[in-house]
Amino acid sequence: MPATFEAGAVGYPGYELRESAREVKEHASAVPFLSARYRLSAGSFALEMQTASSVAALDQDFTWRAQGSLIGACSSLLNESTNSDRATHNTQHASIRPSFWLPKEWDLALHKRKSALFLNQGYPLTLDEQLDLTLPSGAQVVGLPGPAGGAQGPLKWKLEWTKVGNTKLRVVLRAELSRGELSAAETSSLQRELRALITAANAGIAFEL
Repeated sequence: MPATFEAGAVGYPGYELRESAREVKEHASAVPFLSARYRLSAGSFALEMQTASSVAALDQDFTWRAQGSLIGACSSLLNESTNSDRATHNTQHASIRPSFWLPKEWDLALHKRKSALFLNQGYPLTLDEQLDLTLPSGAQVVGLPGPAGGAQGPLKWKLEWTKVGNTKLRVVLRAELSRGELSAAETSSLQRELRALITAANAGIAFEL
């Protein structure tokens, strides 16, 4: 399905994305700039075109915009039902999962460990992401997930779904890592919250056509 992403970054994340943009341009690779440091929580993004701030414009916040197709975030199943007049009608049930950009480092943080953890070069990190999802005409949402979140330890997060139109949904994720240099005890807490965040992000919603 068609997809458009826009991102802005300041501080250390902005520096990282400038470096990613420089590396991609130097190697003439047609890949999303964000994919060097981040990965989608659901599906894959097939890039068609992207634009970004000038790498040399250090006095400006880094911005990025990309268009393409999102693959694998939506699935469907065709069911048959028969009414009282013996006429057969088909009802299509489908589900869609939000595709958030999450740091690739977080995948490494999930592995079992007893030692301290060093993320984002020690800097704090805030993710503030909003996705607007347009469903097919006539789609009926079966039910929206309730808000989810966690406020324990160095990682605090909240994910919330809302319906903003007949066929439009909005899902917002805000995650705040207070610091990147974590003790062994803080690492254990981070892992619990991170697993809960990823589970909530992949829950998705179901709808009927």
